[in-house]
Amino acid sequence: MPPAIRDFFWQFQHLANTGQLVQMLITAGIILVVLVILLRLIMAAVGTIGQIGLINGTWQLEEGAQKISFGALIKDGWKDFWKIILFKLLLIGVGIALALAVIILTVVTLFCGLIVIIPALFVYSFVYWIVVEYILAALVGDSMGIFDAIAKSWTVFKQNWITSAIMGLLVGVIEVVFGIIMAIPLLLIMIPGGIGVFTAITTHSDTGLVPGLAVSGVLLLIYIPIAIFLGGVKVAFLEVNWILVYRALTGRGPRDEAAPAVEAKAGEVPSDGLG
Repeated sequence: MPPAIRDFFWQFQHLANTGQLVQMLITAGIILVVLVILLRLIMAAVGTIGQIGLINGTWQLEEGAQKISFGALIKDGWKDFWKIILFKLLLIGVGIALALAVIILTVVTLFCGLIVIIPALFVYSFVYWIVVEYILAALVGDSMGIFDAIAKSWTVFKQNWITSAIMGLLVGVIEVVFGIIMAIPLLLIMIPGGIGVFTAITTHSDTGLVPGLAVSGVLLLIYIPIAIFLGGVKVAFLEVNWILVYRALTGRGPRDEAAPAVEAKAGEVPSDGLG
């Protein structure tokens, strides 16, 4: 092995023999868990505000607004913030309950139930994802309560399931293609580092190891913000399309300020279609 890699493993073995490795791993694990929790909370809060702002902005433009400001969208987002957070916590609870039910059914049926459970979970996840998109639009755009939004969104999906399924499949294809496209540069970035490691191992020296890893590291640092930006554009594009689909299925066309087609007393939605 190259000297640098060999020295690393010798140091690793020394820490393990002296018991310092366990202490370091425990400390690092605690710090990592705390940081991950804090980061997730911050990302959840910022993401929720952004999501609400995106729905509000799209909704206002479709209702005929000529101009919207970023500050106004952020300010308006706070009035729905806790409602969306509560809804997301409800989704987490549903997910935990579903996971427990799947585990119990799997054990009770001695894993034979997986033949039915796996396809059922696939269909459930697909429908669940679409209905959640409609619920978010109803919560923010229609300013509905959580349970009213759930009931309305389920009605919209049931009466327009073909359109909803087609939209879901299109979005799924876009997600897969986008993921493949974004993975190609990442694989190319790994090439210099891989060549450096391969050269170091075959020559039993550090020659090429540091330069190769350095090139891959610099390219990765350049690529990360680009990937984040493009990912944000992709998410915004797809979210806007879901909002437009929801508006179309509930009888609202572009820049249509007329009353919603879904009547509260009847609970009816237009038939399947986007027009």
